[in-house]
Amino acid sequence: MPYFFILPVFVLWLLLWVMASVALHFTRFRRLAPYGWAVVVGSLLGFIAGNVLLLPVLWGVAHAPIPAAAQEARSIAGAIVIFLGPFAATAVGVFLGAAGSVLLLALLRRRTA
Repeated sequence: MPYFFILPVFVLWLLLWVMASVALHFTRFRRLAPYGWAVVVGSLLGFIAGNVLLLPVLWGVAHAPIPAAAQEARSIAGAIVIFLGPFAATAVGVFLGAAGSVLLLALLRRRTA
């Protein structure tokens, strides 16, 4: 259910960066266009990685052996992970992926220059 809200925003994010990268390619700021593409690729990889890494957390909350007195706490933790986890995993994954790819591109360009 949370992906009903997350995916349209993420697709819009990607489309805006693709359009910005293409537009930069035809201006005097052409040298910045690869950084836009790095944001697109890094965001996509970060989105996938963040949400894949969320799966073991979901499984751990669902299958953690706990005493009967803590069932209510597990239910609350499960609800938090199921409904808020995708938002956090997506935000962290997209940010770290985009930032990491831009830094990696900057390092690679510095070494080749």
